[in-house]
Amino acid sequence: MTNIALERALESVGGLEEFKRRREQFSQDLAFIQKNKDELLEKYNETWIAVHKSNVVAHGKDYNNVLSQLERQNMPVGEIPIRFLSAHKVLALYSRL
Repeated sequence: MTNIALERALESVGGLEEFKRRREQFSQDLAFIQKNKDELLEKYNETWIAVHKSNVVAHGKDYNNVLSQLERQNMPVGEIPIRFLSAHKVLALYSRL
């Protein structure tokens, strides 16, 4: 990425400090999910959850429904971790095309 492209990207999110703030919030929310996984599993097992500022702000069995909930709340969808919680091990298979 060129310096001009990087500058434009940073401008689009409010500058470097705002980017760092948003990245830190995302990291904190991921850590919240990990730290509270057992409690979250009791309430949201086999469910998608979205966490923002250490609060579950949307949840549901369908990922797209969770996205819709966030959009209706005018939440910054791209800045909120969305994870599937399951007491069972969930495997993801990847394929090279």
